Amino acid sequence: MLTMLPNTVEAVIAFLGIAWAGAIGVPVNTAYKGDILRYVMSDADARVLIIDAEYLPVFTEVAAEITGVSSVVVVGETRDVPGRRVVPWDDVLASSPAPRADVTPGDIQAIMYTSGTTGQSKGVMVPYHQAYQYANPHTTHFQVEGEVIYVTLPLFHIGGQWQGIYAAMLANGRAVLKRKYSVSNFWADVDRYGVTQTTLLGVMAEFLWKQPPSDNDRKHTLKRVTMAPALENAAEFAERFGVRIGQGWGLTETGCVTRPPALDEPPQDPQCCGRVNDELYELILVDENDRPVPPGVPGEALVRGKQPFITMAGYWRKPEATVATWRNLWLHTGDVLVQNPDGTYKFVDRLKDCIRRRGENISSLEVENSVLAHPDVRECAAVPVRTEHIEDEVMIFVSLRPGSNLTPAALHAFLKERMPAFMVPRYIEIQDDLPKTPTAKIKKDVLRSRGVGPETWDSEQSHPQGAAR
Repeated sequence: MLTMLPNTVEAVIAFLGIAWAGAIGVPVNTAYKGDILRYVMSDADARVLIIDAEYLPVFTEVAAEITGVSSVVVVGETRDVPGRRVVPWDDVLASSPAPRADVTPGDIQAIMYTSGTTGQSKGVMVPYHQAYQYANPHTTHFQVEGEVIYVTLPLFHIGGQWQGIYAAMLANGRAVLKRKYSVSNFWADVDRYGVTQTTLLGVMAEFLWKQPPSDNDRKHTLKRVTMAPALENAAEFAERFGVRIGQGWGLTETGCVTRPPALDEPPQDPQCCGRVNDELYELILVDENDRPVPPGVPGEALVRGKQPFITMAGYWRKPEATVATWRNLWLHTGDVLVQNPDGTYKFVDRLKDCIRRRGENISSLEVENSVLAHPDVRECAAVPVRTEHIEDEVMIFVSLRPGSNLTPAALHAFLKERMPAFMVPRYIEIQDDLPKTPTAKIKKDVLRSRGVGPETWDSEQSHPQGAAR
């Protein structure tokens, strides 16, 4: 069952109900539209879609090209969807519940779509045991017995749904669910609800840090912040606000492979992502030939489980990608870590050609495909560039077809109508030709090194930049 719901109680009820029925839940990013929405919904091949009325227009635009969905359950004001049976959400709640399904730890609980790096987004098949251990407060980032977790991350991501809502459920804690993150309301909500723990993306923490200092900065109930990625000045953040900062490391395909120390243990360097959760996982760091590297040397993180069904069952309908990821009997994460002398780990970088912007992992290929849909664009390369914020911004280099007078502003307007807001490139540079390898592949390493230059158009400034970054 597909769900396209904002951070609301209905989203929690829907996913619990799907599990109760023994169906497979497929949460969809609520920013998706156009080709990306069409692809994910068709690839999932689900029969039922549960959708908030707010998102019905974007679904209706592509509904005729989506296969599989026969029934649409609408939360809010319903309307006709051609070719689909429409069911009001209230009618579903009023109906008699189905008998509880007999599921096993190895059955698939969810398919979570995560951005690809060399292709389209892939659906990660998550078994029940993996989902449980991701939310288990005794094996993950949070220790939440009786605690209050503040949840602003979207529920279509694992971090919001399992690390927030389900972790609180498992530990008899409470979850405060917000529709979206607000800097101005953050501390007021902490005081109002007695919040003790939360997860902040690096850019969210940066916005809090940039608020004017106050005598009330340490007068609150918040105890722990899981920060991903941690700010460079995370230690100063912790001191100013009187909180404990920790971060673990994992991914949708695995769950929490490392975890920070418990609140009753000595704190660690905020840039550290903890020790291996060795009850559940093995972790090694390797070079390009899968040979282990020594402590202090960065290497790709390879993972495998110590318990059955503790990692993904594979990529939905992508057996070749599954085999490639699991080569040599290890799950290749594409992330580069380094082991510290004390046995803890630190995240270094991503091998993947992936851009992380405002908490979203963006496939460069999906960006490029959207850009190439413009008839005047001949070729395109999307790369991440660093800005004044801690995370990436999206930059595209394009060359145009002969005779075209397409401007960056016009291209940007074209993309805004066809892409989720978080994927729309901030920076655009038009070049006569893009650098190529001898085999005619675009040299993205050259473009990444080049970054923003004097001729780069910035959508936030609407004029070329004065200097490269």
